[in-house]
Amino acid sequence: AYSNILLSKEHIMDSNYTKAGYLTGPFKIFHLRDEHKLNIDFHYHDFHKILIHLHGNVSYCIEGRSYELKEHDIVLVNAGEVHNNLNDDSIYERIIIYVSQQLIDDYVSKGYDLACCFKQAYANQSHVLRLAAAKAAAADTIKGLDSTLRETNEYANELYQKLLFLEFLIQLNRITLHGGIEYINTFSSNKKIVEILDLLNKNLTNRISIDELADKFYMSRYHLMHTFKEETGCTVGSYITTKRLLLARDMIRDGSSVSAAAMPVDSEAIPHLSVHTQAIPFYPYKYIKASDISQEAFNYFNAALSLINNIYKLSMSCFLRDTTPL
Repeated sequence: AYSNILLSKEHIMDSNYTKAGYLTGPFKIFHLRDEHKLNIDFHYHDFHKILIHLHGNVSYCIEGRSYELKEHDIVLVNAGEVHNNLNDDSIYERIIIYVSQQLIDDYVSKGYDLACCFKQAYANQSHVLRLAAAKAAAADTIKGLDSTLRETNEYANELYQKLLFLEFLIQLNRITLHGGIEYINTFSSNKKIVEILDLLNKNLTNRISIDELADKFYMSRYHLMHTFKEETGCTVGSYITTKRLLLARDMIRDGSSVSAAAMPVDSEAIPHLSVHTQAIPFYPYKYIKASDISQEAFNYFNAALSLINNIYKLSMSCFLRDTTPL
């Protein structure tokens, strides 16, 4: 799904967004407090993220949309969404919760879906929730969650933390369904870039070119590329490559074949889509000649191997270093 890209070589070779954070269980909670300005690059996670803003002057940018946060705002970031935040020199305090897709899947039935709050926010084109009603109950649960980070020696603390987290998700979804949420609009964003991002995410399995994008949105090629990088922190090519890798990984995880996830690539793009493979010593495509099989099959084969290596690199990157939660 990630390989049908018609971009110049310099864009194909450009580095992707940084994958940040790590999650080895169903969820993980942090309480962070910084007293200085942070320098955080655009990045993404392969799990969902919930941020509860406690204090500080912060602008949060997610997929081209920027939000000014107020105390107790709840920020929802879906897996794979590119984001960063800007804060001033004042104290910046927040609770961050990393949530695996597996945990969400484990609690889906005909009667409820714990991902409902994420889906409703997406439908309202917002990532920031402001609780308008039933705030006290959710606030008490958040305080209880926070206390489990300090009371680690208490009886069954890990289980209690999980129960409180599930209670928090249930409360958040109930408030969402009962209309007790205000969906915060962006305070600044480039409308065309937001529309371009939306179009790209809806067409990840289709062929995409810079020139077609520029024509569709009445922008020069240079202006589109410059503005896109300024607003998102990366090039169009890197954005698409990152998103297609994540989509392909999800397709394979959900049961699709590698060949379905790795579509044919243009022959000139094959060398630029492959990665260093020291971690995978056996790389059989070196021993296959294009003349032995059809060009279409050869392209599928190369795309699939490149896809596997890139997903391997994507999946293993979080174990190479213990990064600070972002």
